[in-house]
Amino acid sequence: LNRFYETTLRESPLWNKYYVIALERWKKSAADQLRDLEYEAQSQEPICPNIYRGGEKLDPALDKPLFLGRDDLRDTFKSRVLTAQQMPLFFIQGQRRTGKSSLLNFLPDFLDRGFVVVQLDLQTLGKTTLPGFFQALHDAVRREVLREKPEPLELPENWVEAWQVFREKLEAIVAQDERKLVLAIDEYEELHRALHENPEQ
Repeated sequence: LNRFYETTLRESPLWNKYYVIALERWKKSAADQLRDLEYEAQSQEPICPNIYRGGEKLDPALDKPLFLGRDDLRDTFKSRVLTAQQMPLFFIQGQRRTGKSSLLNFLPDFLDRGFVVVQLDLQTLGKTTLPGFFQALHDAVRREVLREKPEPLELPENWVEAWQVFREKLEAIVAQDERKLVLAIDEYEELHRALHENPEQ
């Protein structure tokens, strides 16, 4: 607008005076509007940078400032776990990219030293069978609780019998540690696919 005004001043005085009057009014109106917008902007809350990082799990060692808005869930979980006579079962459900996996990563921070969290991501496990799931969970528990290398389980084909063998091994491991064991299974929907592979079992 200013450049247009300067250009008009350099034109013939026989006709530019009409444009100059209009442009001066236009510049004054624009200046008034800009001032109003500046006053309005002063009363607005500043825009904060969006620290949310979608598409990846948060790491407690690096991303504590990003893990926001889960205090109520953390407190409920901690209260239920600490007061239960038997370890309760939780299903954490929600839309994709809402922080379910990150919540599991932060579980060790929520709970005190009387707990050990063993996390297993079934999506990274790939297509598996139910005995394969038992083996993977057994390996994860051995690594986390006993700090020992995994060992192959001799699991029968029958799922009920395989569960009984797995359970005995798991209870033997847990008996060697005073802490309560929390099994945090991510993407547990993958287990449904394994179960549907053999409806009779």
